[in-house]
Amino acid sequence: MKQFRNISIIASAIAVCSMGFTSCDDDDEYDFPGDANNVVYIPDNSGSYGIIQTPVGTFGGVNCGFIAKARSSAAGDIKIGIEVDNSLIDAYNEQNGTEFLAVPAEAVSLSQDVVTIPAGAFESVDTAFVSISEEYLPNLTDRKGYIIPVRMSSVNGGSARPAQSVNSISYLTVGISEKIVNDDATEGNCIGSLVSDRSAWTVTGIDGTEVGTKYDYSTWEQVPCDPAAWFDGDAGNSAVFEGSGDVATVVVDMGRVYNVAGIKACYQNWGYDYGTFADGTQLYFSTDNSNWNDIGTLQVSDWSGKSFVGLYGAVPMRYIKLVVPNTSGWGNPEIECGDFNVYAK
Repeated sequence: MKQFRNISIIASAIAVCSMGFTSCDDDDEYDFPGDANNVVYIPDNSGSYGIIQTPVGTFGGVNCGFIAKARSSAAGDIKIGIEVDNSLIDAYNEQNGTEFLAVPAEAVSLSQDVVTIPAGAFESVDTAFVSISEEYLPNLTDRKGYIIPVRMSSVNGGSARPAQSVNSISYLTVGISEKIVNDDATEGNCIGSLVSDRSAWTVTGIDGTEVGTKYDYSTWEQVPCDPAAWFDGDAGNSAVFEGSGDVATVVVDMGRVYNVAGIKACYQNWGYDYGTFADGTQLYFSTDNSNWNDIGTLQVSDWSGKSFVGLYGAVPMRYIKLVVPNTSGWGNPEIECGDFNVYAK
């Protein structure tokens, strides 16, 4: 009888221990054993954003929504506070080797500082949005970038408390760049229209670049090029400029200032279309042929070249400079074009 009683006691102890382990592993209910409170957290919504400063305006910004979640259905309405806390920036920079700056408090907009998880629900029915006010975007120019730390500041009601196992902090980082080229622009969505009369336009090779010859596939001979072919509207009638060294450089003079929103440069050989802009082409613009502004260096993955460059807006320019590298790896660098035009507004 004594032996059976000991076995019974041991079995009961194992059952109690098993119940204890089950409670400990139940993360849907508790952060640790014996905690009967519901726990609340804000999911990590960290992300990277960008602001692009251009001569015609500022583009990009931040707009991020935050909700709160509970591990169990709320026993009653739970009010969760959300705030921007710049005191976290120094620790973030030290840990990540960055130098992000705080966005000025007056520039950050928080749509609401409290969200609510209703009784019986698992997440808030409303969303707190963090954004940067548009009027402040042009003032954010430091290349170090900016950061907005967003955290859960309070939990009230519904027998709930902040989760200990979740940080409930998000970091919104903002990179700053200066750019004119709009990578998403196409001829179909470009503002303005192509210039119809280009009779006064000229193109000139500079820095050792001269008018070369091109291969005439109909006669199988090298023939002289006429620079006026760039502007006659016939992509099949092209002209080549040959550079010396690593690049070929030409300047297009449009005769007067246009508000340019896009640049088109292409040619045809044997009925196939090619783009004048090769990978690594550098573009510049000027109104006086003296003071030049950088449009950008193009990244072109297509072996046949790129034929259109769209801008974020209409930029005043009369002169356009093309600096094209030697992408073939042999011979001298060349710039070929049969139809050069701009979309002007």
